[in-house]
Amino acid sequence: MLFEGLDHWWHTPYTPYSAKIIRHLYTSLTALISINALDASSSTNISINSISSSFPTPRFFTQKIDHFNDTSGVFRQQYQLETGFFKPGGPILLFQGEESTEMIRIESTILYSWAQELGGIATSIEHRYFGESLPFGNDSWTRDNIQYLTLDNVMSDSVAFVQSIKANVTGAENSPVIVSSGSYGGFLTAMFRLNHPETFFGGVAAAGPVAMISEDEANNKDRFNWYNWVSGVYSDRSAEAAAKIKKAFLVLEQRFKNNDNLAGLQQELGLCSAPTNSTLDFLLLAGFLGNTFSFGAEFNYAEAQPGRSSVARPLDLIVNAVVAQSDPIQVLNVTQWVWYGPYGFDCLDFVDSTSKNGIYSSVPLMQFIPFSYILCTYLPIDGSSISNDTIFLPSDSYKEGSISFCNETWGLQPPTGEVLKAKYHFTPEEINNSERILFSVGQYDPATSIAPAIPPSGNRNASRTLYVSDMAHREDLFAPSNFDSLAVVQARKIELETIKGWIGLY
Repeated sequence: MLFEGLDHWWHTPYTPYSAKIIRHLYTSLTALISINALDASSSTNISINSISSSFPTPRFFTQKIDHFNDTSGVFRQQYQLETGFFKPGGPILLFQGEESTEMIRIESTILYSWAQELGGIATSIEHRYFGESLPFGNDSWTRDNIQYLTLDNVMSDSVAFVQSIKANVTGAENSPVIVSSGSYGGFLTAMFRLNHPETFFGGVAAAGPVAMISEDEANNKDRFNWYNWVSGVYSDRSAEAAAKIKKAFLVLEQRFKNNDNLAGLQQELGLCSAPTNSTLDFLLLAGFLGNTFSFGAEFNYAEAQPGRSSVARPLDLIVNAVVAQSDPIQVLNVTQWVWYGPYGFDCLDFVDSTSKNGIYSSVPLMQFIPFSYILCTYLPIDGSSISNDTIFLPSDSYKEGSISFCNETWGLQPPTGEVLKAKYHFTPEEINNSERILFSVGQYDPATSIAPAIPPSGNRNASRTLYVSDMAHREDLFAPSNFDSLAVVQARKIELETIKGWIGLY
């Protein structure tokens, strides 16, 4: 499918038929738009929650719709604030909201624990146009109203929020601000630090796809990185499983080429409908099946994470299921049901990603519609292609489908990576020469292949990349768990000690 999961719809293999597939899927997607009305009171200033015995109550902060036009009006932006651990001068630890259907609760993140140790403030802000932070309520996602979903406004939201905290919390006037988030939020973390260093003293950017936006789109070999990484994860786990997966996709391709009992695939794979002998159905089915292998690597969490993964350690479950099979088509079948079975699916809808048996139902935390606008305006990711060297079927031509989607859906042309990197100061040179950004990446996570790889430096304030074994997508940002791998525990320790060094605690 086109939608590669929680935050990675752009990683699906594209071909010259991609524009047609995108139009086909988006038609069904628009029928899903449903927004809950806001039911909380708003406040111009932040409301202080000095509670250490219970978690802070979500509240709303009055925010400008457009920070660059005083006549644009205001909206209510959801946040949490915990000051119960705060000691005057301690850091403000801000979790920047991601592209999710609900606010990431601060107590569900590692920042809550860090605030206790650092004597800091722990706070979380929901991303504008997501969850309950909707500038125009039920009409927020129309073409006219979504225009205020810009990178500059997102950054300014958090700048204004931090300024309000400093103005309202005694002793926080000069507190250093450490921002953190993951995936798209990891990208934002870097943008905050690079573009507003006067507000954000440092940042922990987990799985941030900063390097996936290319300055040289015509010769962007990095577009193959995502699936190169996924292929490597399975090959590293089991050479036997990797070989069987590769053979399975080749057998599937041959069945379509020969028009060999395609109707039988409905029963063999547990599909909701039988594929036809068309290029479109082949691409949709191959993409749907391939997505699951990507999910299994990216979301290989030590325990199930609602909204992201319904099972713990899906990578090993998939590998073990594959090795136990001798029939190539059943290799693909058992893999799908390892992932989708726990959701109670009665069949797999490879055509309609928005149906109750489609991909979205297994990754419900992502709010695709506003995120698709972001992908068309300031996060034009190019990393969906599959090279000839992986265990998957090769494909290319991402840009054609992306441009068509953005034009038909939002009436705009995606900017080039060259323009964005110059405007927002994240060229490779600027990233490598930056200070106090810690980019954390995990062994299983294909986002590692599209995050910055910064050369090491003896300067502890220099930005750097932290490579973590036995870790999945932004797993280090979750609150501590008894199921955490030793590597994830150690990564959080390194991140905490890095912050201590940044703020001069010792």
